[in-house]
Amino acid sequence: MKEKILVVDDEIQPLKTARILLEQHEYEVVTARGGKEGYQKAVSSLPALILMDLDMPDMDGGTTAQELKENPKTAGIPVIFVSGLVLNSDVKKNPRIGDNYCVTKPYNVDYLLKLIRKVLDGEPV
Repeated sequence: MKEKILVVDDEIQPLKTARILLEQHEYEVVTARGGKEGYQKAVSSLPALILMDLDMPDMDGGTTAQELKENPKTAGIPVIFVSGLVLNSDVKKNPRIGDNYCVTKPYNVDYLLKLIRKVLDGEPV
């Protein structure tokens, strides 16, 4: 059974790019356009992991992640923020924002795939 990843972004192109990449690597992909829809889809589909943009107009990624952590159904789902708001040098020093991981846009595909695998496998990052 394929592991399910929810990709949340308010822009169409990053959603399409992530879907193609993840499906090529045998993941099941669910997408959501924005934080509110992302929250709803996380609750209804219970993905193994969430890739989420930070800067979204309806509900930003940080707020969405916090609401997911407060819901017992989704509290254990790991989140990787994918954002252009964070500097690559900051991520290299500390690849986490709170309890969540972070990669910068544009992301290195190999790095992102390795991070996803480590997080899903529960390995230290």
